[in-house]
Amino acid sequence: MASLVQSWLHMDKRLILSVVLCVGVAGCNSKGQLKVWVADEMTLLTELTSPTNANSLWDAKTRTVKLFSAANETISFQLVIDTPPGRYERLSVKLNPLIRSGKGRISTRRIKLYKMLPVRVDHFPAWYLRLTCDQVKPMRIYDILLPANSHRKVDFDIPKNGRLAIWVDVEVPRTALPGDYKGLLKISTGRIGGEDIDVNILLKVYDFVLPDMNPIVCIGGFSHEAIYRQFIKPDRRGQPVTLPMRLDPKNPRIRKMLIIMRQLMRLAHRHRLDLFDRTLHPILKRDMYGAVVLDWTDYDDIVVPYLDGSAFEDGIGVSAWPLPWWVDGSDTF
Repeated sequence: MASLVQSWLHMDKRLILSVVLCVGVAGCNSKGQLKVWVADEMTLLTELTSPTNANSLWDAKTRTVKLFSAANETISFQLVIDTPPGRYERLSVKLNPLIRSGKGRISTRRIKLYKMLPVRVDHFPAWYLRLTCDQVKPMRIYDILLPANSHRKVDFDIPKNGRLAIWVDVEVPRTALPGDYKGLLKISTGRIGGEDIDVNILLKVYDFVLPDMNPIVCIGGFSHEAIYRQFIKPDRRGQPVTLPMRLDPKNPRIRKMLIIMRQLMRLAHRHRLDLFDRTLHPILKRDMYGAVVLDWTDYDDIVVPYLDGSAFEDGIGVSAWPLPWWVDGSDTF
C-alpha cells in the first residue's frame, strides 16, 4: 500500500512539473500563443478568414509590413490578432513614429488605429454573387471602424471569438521627404510573463506629391437614420428612441449622431471618397392656407461645412451632394 501511495505522489510531482512548464511556454504549443498577421485594405475580412503567413505586404517570418506611397497620401492595412479563447482580456498596442534615415519622420499623430467591429450579413447583392468564387453563406464581416482615442498607446478588449481586428491608417504628409521609413507597433498583453510582439513597418515614400484635388471622383451615400438606429442606445425601458424631426445639435442624442456622421465623412474624405447623406432633407411644414413651406435651417447647418470644406482638414469640399427633391404623388422626399 505504501509503495502505491509513493508511486501516485511521484506521478503527481511529474504532472505538476509538466503543468508549470506548459504555463511557462504559453501552452506547450503554438495554439496557445498569439497569432499576428496582416491583410491589405482590399481584403474582405470575416471572422472565418484564415490567417496568412505571407502576402504582398506581410512577411510573417520577420513580422514586417511593407508599404509604399506618395506624399500627401493615406495608406492602410488590417492588423489581425488571433488569441486563444478566454486567454486574454485586453491587449495594448503602442505606436512609434516612422523614422527616415538621415532626416525626416512621420509622427504617431499621423498613424490612426480603429477597432473593427463585425456586422452579420445574410443577403448579398447580385453583383457580389456573380464576382465571388467563394461559397456564399451568412457571415460576419468586419466593417464598422471604431476610432481609438490615443495616438501613442491604445488598449483593446479582446472579443469573445478571440479575434481582434484593427484598421491602421498612415497619413503621409505632403512635406514628407522621399525615402525609406522604419517604425514599430508593439503589441503587449500587459501581464507578467505575457507575450510581447513587435510588428515592423517599412514605408517607402516616392518622390512625388499627390494633388489635393482628386483626379477620379468617387462618391457614395449613407443614411443618418441608419447611424441613429445603430449607435443611439434605447431609453431606460429598452424602447428604441425615435429620431426627432428637428436635428437640433442641442439635443444630446442628435449631437452624438452628428459627431459620428462627421467622423464618417472625415475618414472617407482622407481616403479620397466623398460621401453624402441620402436621407437628409428640410423640414416640411404647411402654412395656414395649406401651402408647403420648407425649413432649411437644420439642413444647411449640417450640409454647408461639407460643401465649403470647413469640416475637412484640407479645406476642400465634397465633389457632389444631391439636393432633396419632392416626388409628385409621394409623401416623402
